[in-house]
Amino acid sequence: MSKYTSSSTDSGIICPVCGRKKSDDLPFIGNLCRDCFLEKYGLAHVPDFIHITICNSCGAYRIGKQWIYSNPTSLEEAVYEAVYTALLSKIKPVTGIRFVSIKDLKSSAPINTYGEYEFKVLIEGESMEGVVAQKEYIVKVRVSAGLCPKCIRRKVGYHEALVQIRGIGGKLSERDRDIVLDYLDTFPLKLKEQIVDIIDKREGLDLLVTDATSARIIASKISGKFLGKKIETYSLSGRRNDGRRLGHLTISLRIASVKNGDILNVDGEPSYVADITGTRIRLVNLETGKESSLNADQFWSHRITEYTPTDKTRRVMLASKDRSNVIFLDVESGYANTIEYPPERVVNLTNRELREGDEYIVYLTGKAIYIIS
Repeated sequence: MSKYTSSSTDSGIICPVCGRKKSDDLPFIGNLCRDCFLEKYGLAHVPDFIHITICNSCGAYRIGKQWIYSNPTSLEEAVYEAVYTALLSKIKPVTGIRFVSIKDLKSSAPINTYGEYEFKVLIEGESMEGVVAQKEYIVKVRVSAGLCPKCIRRKVGYHEALVQIRGIGGKLSERDRDIVLDYLDTFPLKLKEQIVDIIDKREGLDLLVTDATSARIIASKISGKFLGKKIETYSLSGRRNDGRRLGHLTISLRIASVKNGDILNVDGEPSYVADITGTRIRLVNLETGKESSLNADQFWSHRITEYTPTDKTRRVMLASKDRSNVIFLDVESGYANTIEYPPERVVNLTNRELREGDEYIVYLTGKAIYIIS
């Protein structure tokens, strides 16, 4: 008779081990009552011992040959997650049990250093008959310290990718270097850790990144924040043992290192930056007065250079204004020269209110005067 075939008597189904009858309080699994089945077979094949390695730099853990990156906040959190993951991959239900799951996991001692620990693992399972049961197992765990491949690369300065950040005209200003560095500091820790080094060069910033995927993510985030343009180049340097390509990725990233109120030369003509976000820039051509709103691709399709002030850019003081005339005094001439325009030809590109006696930076054309600061 199979061990899963129940025996019967006139008084009902009886467990051949303990002699108790089947009831609502004592369901059977196969031909054994639930208690005797658990005592004899358990619910699952659970390892008595597992060995895990925790990276003492980032908290990643290794199960077998695979490193798993989850960004834990403490050694204890990393160990619990590693033990849980390892057990999930190893426990198998015994014959007669349909499936099992881990209901609870608890160490017998606080985890504050590497070493050996004893874990109580509560397993819940369901039999073929639909009987739900639980059983506690003891698993010894050895926790070792190590370094994951990514942290080893960081410590030795190894990198597979380079992100070159430059500004308009091929150079990043000191102000914009600080802005970019502050933005990098807002990245998630897991992403920041992939930056091996930041090299401050005369032209801008070079980010050395552990791998190509992280480099692309970093470049995309910076590009989306600062209206950037990316160009990728990849050089093949060899192959890994598994046949995959081994090479070096370079991402050249040009960002619009400007702010509202700046002036750029766009295709040789001065343009006022009326508004800029990560995805669009709104420009006003100071010669024609034409306004345009451009996305990153449209913006970088033009020839963009830094603006060099000319004699059309003046510092003036508003002397008077009425319905027929607005009169400015040229500060740089010692208030000796006057500049007059009808009100409809005075274009205020700033949020400043025009008040008599206040000084402004203006751009002069034959058709209009633009208040730019």
